[in-house]
Amino acid sequence: MSSSNFDVAMKMVFESDQAVADVFNACLGKGRKLIDASMVGPASELEIGLFRHADLRFHSQERIKDAVRCIHWNPNDPDDYLLLGVENQLKPHYLMPWRIQESYHLFFGRQLRLIKRKYKDGHAGGTPAEFLSGCPRGTLLARALTIVIYWGTEKWDAPVSFSEMLRPTPIGAVRRYDPKWTYPLLIPAKIPLEFIDGTEQILKIALKYRWALKSRRRMQAFFKEHPEYWNVPRDLAKGLLEITGSVCEISEEQETVDMCKVWQEWREDGVKEGRKEGRKEGRTKGREEGRAEGRAEGREQGARDFAAYLKAQSMPVKKVRSTLRKWFRLATKDLDKICPLL
Repeated sequence: MSSSNFDVAMKMVFESDQAVADVFNACLGKGRKLIDASMVGPASELEIGLFRHADLRFHSQERIKDAVRCIHWNPNDPDDYLLLGVENQLKPHYLMPWRIQESYHLFFGRQLRLIKRKYKDGHAGGTPAEFLSGCPRGTLLARALTIVIYWGTEKWDAPVSFSEMLRPTPIGAVRRYDPKWTYPLLIPAKIPLEFIDGTEQILKIALKYRWALKSRRRMQAFFKEHPEYWNVPRDLAKGLLEITGSVCEISEEQETVDMCKVWQEWREDGVKEGRKEGRKEGRTKGREEGRAEGRAEGREQGARDFAAYLKAQSMPVKKVRSTLRKWFRLATKDLDKICPLL
């Protein structure tokens, strides 16, 4: 299954501004409402391109699985905003801190170039320090932030700060100045259900399925308690299948997919695989038990032959038993079979 299925599903999930606001509140507000959808607006094509590292292959909106929006918290100043990126990941990305900082550098660099050009064209006098800097004192830049959402089933073991990517140093004074460059990480399987229930509809479906995929028991309870989620839009269903690494034939004519039926197929496949693994483990265990039983029989026969030899040397019974116990590590019940006291 092509990875584009996941891209299309994520594009569908984050089409609405409400979904972006919900993710922002879940990750930064821990469920508290920090922003609403009315504060979320579109980003320009240039800003989207900068956030995607100006890579022309991903410049088209059709190829972007990651949402890029502007959060406006000051209606009186259009330049006072947060450029927010939502990065959807199926696998851990071990260069994520640097990958995100590259996009920040492009975005901040563009702002600074515009400020310097405006300062130069204005022919403002300014101070020597401002002339040297190419910008007025107190220059402020619009902010940028990327939220990483990890939809995968493996553990996220990638670094969450750039300092984790640097070689260690024994000098603590140097470590204090390491660039942190951290990013917020959201893992749907760990989001409380009470918060998921309050999110935008398509986002809620995606989050709940990912939450339920954490265990078979969760999935069983999920389908039993929420029959309204059995039928899922086709494009979203394809993305959910890719998250689990499962393969299921979905016709392009289908508008919705019965995920309960799909999961039942997963379950039957899992049972078949489990039986196969169980038979293999059983054969392995049988061979091990057979070898152990053979060793035990051989040790017992050796002990009998040795006991007969010691008795032939007129060794007292108690001495024979102590010798057998020492050399063959026999239990009392085994000694009673080979060399009874009476």
